[in-house]
Amino acid sequence: MLEQTIGTMDVLLEASERELAMPSSHACAHGKNVWTLITNNIDHEKIHTGQVLEGRYESRMTASTMERLVAEWLAERARFIGSLIGLTDEQFNSATAPGSGPIGLSPSTYVCSSKTR
Repeated sequence: MLEQTIGTMDVLLEASERELAMPSSHACAHGKNVWTLITNNIDHEKIHTGQVLEGRYESRMTASTMERLVAEWLAERARFIGSLIGLTDEQFNSATAPGSGPIGLSPSTYVCSSKTR
């Protein structure tokens, strides 16, 4: 699943924004464009997440505390990685304000990453 996700990200990042407005014949695009197809797929992922969570709840297969912790951490890590998309190395390494550190190395980021090594 991770390899498929990375492959999809690569394809999307290589595409131009102009391509999002192109018509799509895929059934999930509902007769509209590529942007609609992709956003419908995002919504579909959310639906599947709800189905899995409901199934786990109904089957009393609640995640352990560590499983829940890892799942929550992974979701936030993905959100963080998503915030970096489109930044160049120069932008990532530039200060956000005079006297502050670079975007990618705020004091809290450094403390957390150095403690895990």
